[in-house]
Amino acid sequence: MAKKQIGIDALFQSSVPVADPTRRAVEAGDPDVAEPSGLEIQVTHLRPGRHQPRVTFDAASLRELTESIRVHGVLQPILVRRSSDGDGFFEIIAGERRWRAAQAAGLETVPARVVEIDDVNVRTVAMVENLQREDLNVLEEAEGYLDLLSDKISLDPDLSIYRDAERPHVGAIRLLRALNNRLAGNSKDDAVLRLEPLVAEVFHRVGRITWQSFVSHRLPLLSLPDELLDALRAGQITYSKARAIARLTPERLGGDEQRARSLRVELIERAKSGGLSVRALQSEVLKLIGDPEAGPEHVTERSSTTVESVRSFQRRGTSMLDVRFNDLIDRLETTNADNYGPARRTEIAAAIDALLRVL
Repeated sequence: MAKKQIGIDALFQSSVPVADPTRRAVEAGDPDVAEPSGLEIQVTHLRPGRHQPRVTFDAASLRELTESIRVHGVLQPILVRRSSDGDGFFEIIAGERRWRAAQAAGLETVPARVVEIDDVNVRTVAMVENLQREDLNVLEEAEGYLDLLSDKISLDPDLSIYRDAERPHVGAIRLLRALNNRLAGNSKDDAVLRLEPLVAEVFHRVGRITWQSFVSHRLPLLSLPDELLDALRAGQITYSKARAIARLTPERLGGDEQRARSLRVELIERAKSGGLSVRALQSEVLKLIGDPEAGPEHVTERSSTTVESVRSFQRRGTSMLDVRFNDLIDRLETTNADNYGPARRTEIAAAIDALLRVL
């Protein structure tokens, strides 16, 4: 069986043709371009997409891409649609980073594919494109999924009870928690069960994780302190480091909220400079909160090793279990070994070692 594909073309089905190798430069509002096609568009006639889940662009990485494009050009077309404003411009669906680099490299035109697509599908395509390139940080990914689910809620009458016009993400989170509580047996709301296929469809279209995995391993990060969310959104620290620093709560520091925040900010700065690994951060935090139960370093270290092994196994293209693998990676990356007793930690470490031998 072939490996499941979640490529962008699959979302358009037959509506997106292969780019025509014979391209021409297109002016804004060119009346001759009415159908989806492959062509060259002037960079000044493109604008960033309104539904782009990615909000940060690493400066160093962008400089590297700029140099590559200066030498080799843009090798993969940018996916665009005509602007809904009717001004003849094009809105970028996928490829904003390439467009920015092309401008910096001094290119006048870039290869593009023009498609017809509605706002809801634009979000899905942008999510898939960025996730395939691993361009989204964990917070952008979480917010991107909530955007997709919020769109579904706003359009589907069956989900209208969860609409929140002013705070769309709040409605999406309420729906996810209601489903999770019912399936866990913590509520008797049977009506919410019939909505599960609608929610599952949103996550299935992206094809990376299930909604259950999202609730367990992505939603919690949205409750992190603001300074950690800001660092995550800017791509300055990893989720693993943020979780380690987040243990510095007022409750663990004698109720001193100001001190807790000050210590978190200090560790964020040290982590941003690359001077502290996840394990070093965990040790620093344990010292600060005076935890007598020193961290189970073996479980943490083996979890990180297993994540790399699973990703390597996926890259070899031999797996037909992409969603299960991504769920496993999420669980390993969010495992806090300090939450388990010695016996349970030993059991987890043994299971991880067994999986490593298989991989």
